[in-house]
Amino acid sequence: MRIKKRTLKLWLLLIVILAAAYFLFHSRHRTSDVYIFSNNLFSYSEKRPAPVAEVVGTTIPPQAECATGLSPICNDSENYTLSELVIQSRDAKLSAYLLVPKAKQQHERKVGVVLLAGAGVDKNGELGFAKVLANEGFTVLTYDQRSAGRTVVEKATQEPESHKSVYDALASFDYLRESEKIGKVLMAGESLGGRTAIIAASMDNRIYGVLAISTSGYGTVADPYYYSINPDNYFDGIKGRKIAFVHSTSDTVIPIAFAEQTFQRAGEPKKFFKLNGCTHGYCPQMKSQALDALQWVLNSTA
Repeated sequence: MRIKKRTLKLWLLLIVILAAAYFLFHSRHRTSDVYIFSNNLFSYSEKRPAPVAEVVGTTIPPQAECATGLSPICNDSENYTLSELVIQSRDAKLSAYLLVPKAKQQHERKVGVVLLAGAGVDKNGELGFAKVLANEGFTVLTYDQRSAGRTVVEKATQEPESHKSVYDALASFDYLRESEKIGKVLMAGESLGGRTAIIAASMDNRIYGVLAISTSGYGTVADPYYYSINPDNYFDGIKGRKIAFVHSTSDTVIPIAFAEQTFQRAGEPKKFFKLNGCTHGYCPQMKSQALDALQWVLNSTA
């Protein structure tokens, strides 16, 4: 009888140990219902909270100020409206610009673009390209990254800010899709923003495609942190959706050879658009290639 009791106690102890090990493992690999970290890679669930945003206003400076050319948000087109928003993201409030084409163009396109800036670039720095896209009939949302502009980080947690930056892109996608009722939404980004666009698209199959400008992955890296933010490790999540790369042979920050290596790692369908003249990121000489790349992503045939 004593032997049976001992055996039962041992089995109960074993069950407790296994249960503790299970919960410890999952607490380290699944931080929340939304954020998942496993095998040095992270992801966010498609079951994210509904986007909450406040329209600050269509604050266009006085015409005299616009005439000086010093204000970046002057609405210099009759083809779109420009509004300033605050979007609630993950432990941050994103300061954003929303450019919405007026009826005719919007009816023709009905396509949204989340436009992600490079490191240290705020939404004003993206506004030139955003206006190009809006004039072509795209609804565009661009915002200040966590390290720039008027975006407010509300609190720091164990979850890396670079991971939360991907959530920012997903929250912006959610806003265009749910609040603006845009059926097709693409991720587009320059430099670091291109890396973020690739990773974000891998986490939500509803993102229509990717435009990656002047960007590349990190290649083979052993460091766990850089491994977790290396877009080269996320291409499997985009397979079957189009990704277009646009890069200048004159890029002095990310050599085109690096972009071509990342392009080789990407799955099909994919296409590389090459040009001369831009030192890094979008510039006016890139307009034709960037629009061609977007059109290729939108076309139903590869």
